[in-house]
Amino acid sequence: MDQYPQFSDNTPDPAPANPDRYSLKWHKFLIYFSLWAGAVMNAVTAFSVVSGNRYGAETPQVYLYYNGLMVLDWMYAAVLFALALFSIYVRFQLAGFRKGAPKKLILLYVGSLALGLLYLVAVSGIVKLPLSTMLDQQTLISMTTSVFMCGANKVYYDKRSELFVY
Repeated sequence: MDQYPQFSDNTPDPAPANPDRYSLKWHKFLIYFSLWAGAVMNAVTAFSVVSGNRYGAETPQVYLYYNGLMVLDWMYAAVLFALALFSIYVRFQLAGFRKGAPKKLILLYVGSLALGLLYLVAVSGIVKLPLSTMLDQQTLISMTTSVFMCGANKVYYDKRSELFVY
C-alpha cells in the first residue's frame, strides 16, 4: 500500500490573469524605484551606524559611556543590511508576479517598522532616556509612512491578487 498521496500531472496550472486589465503604475513605481531606493537607504544607514557617523566625533566617548550601545548598533546595522537584501528580493518577486509577493512586501514594511521600534526601545533603555524623548519628527514620519504603506499596499495588491499565481 502506497503511503504517499499520488498527484496527477494532468492538472493544469492556473491561467495567469492579463496584467493589461489593471493599472500597474504603483506596482511599477515600487519595483523600478521605491524598493531599490529603500534598499539603498537601508544599506547607507547600516554603514552609517557601523562607522559611528551617527554620533559624530564623540563616537568613542559615547560607546565608552553607554555600555552595550556599540553592540546594539552593530546588530541593528546587520539587520538593516538584511532588510536591504530582502527589499531587493521582494522587488524581484513582485516583478515576476510570484505567488505570495504582495505578502512579502507587507512583511518588509512591518519588519522595518518593528525593527525601528525595537531599536528605539533598546537605545532608550541603554541611554536611560524616556522613549518619548527619542521620538523625533523624522522617526514619527517614517513610522507613520510604514503603517500607511502596509495598508495602501494591502488594498492595492488584494485587488490584483489574480496576477500573482506563479
